[in-house]
Amino acid sequence: MTAKFSASRFFQHIRDHGVTIAAGNPTTINILLNTENDAQRNNLPSLRFITSSSAPLTIEEWRRFEARFGIPIAQGYGSSETGWIAAIPGERRRFGTVGRPFAYHGLAVVDADGRPLPPGQIGQVEIGGHASHDYRYLADDGSVKIGSRGRIRTGDLGLLDADGFLSLTGREKDLIIRGGVNISPIEIDGFLMQHPELIEVATVGVPDAIYGEEVVSYVVARPGATVDTGELLRYCSEGLPAFKAPKQIVLSVSLPKTERGKLNRRALAELWRRDEAD
Repeated sequence: MTAKFSASRFFQHIRDHGVTIAAGNPTTINILLNTENDAQRNNLPSLRFITSSSAPLTIEEWRRFEARFGIPIAQGYGSSETGWIAAIPGERRRFGTVGRPFAYHGLAVVDADGRPLPPGQIGQVEIGGHASHDYRYLADDGSVKIGSRGRIRTGDLGLLDADGFLSLTGREKDLIIRGGVNISPIEIDGFLMQHPELIEVATVGVPDAIYGEEVVSYVVARPGATVDTGELLRYCSEGLPAFKAPKQIVLSVSLPKTERGKLNRRALAELWRRDEAD
């Protein structure tokens, strides 16, 4: 295991050590996609697939990665409080899903009142296969606290399909509520990522006097590309329902990440507020 991720040496490490399964996340997948490399599955004979976890991977980037490298991606899903919740080998992956949940978790997608939802409907992901189980977390002072007993909601939103595969649509805390309508920022991210000149996107909700929240997207352009935010706004207005289309698009050099490599949407929302106040 290397001390840190290196895009230029990632595939060479796999060759040198005969790696069979490589671990990644949406950030590393994006970096590899935008790094010059001649890697292909046929010159990485030991590699079966690459995993992606810690945050949902957009279908657009997933397909781009597999089309470019010929290497399957398997999304997995877990949390600090509960461990792994769902996973599936790359050879049997289903685009847009994290696989089937492990049976012992007793996973359900529920509404706000805790009622299980039918396949295809988005709700809160809840688990809990043992009625007496305590779900613990580490408090800021270092002590161990019990956050829930029996069942716990993960804070993620998602849906189950008819075959029991789980798709995640985002974090409940990241949900944008515009005029009383729920908007998943990942959906907007995925649409913008189809634009050929963009390599990273993060959408956030910002305060709005009329609608409560408004949609703002931060984008990073491909190196050397010239991107016009007005053109991007028109692109969104033509391809998204009016209530989902961003009101503002901000061109950035990079997007903030957490220590675990996740997009830090909260930092972007705070940045927007600071910029508006200046």
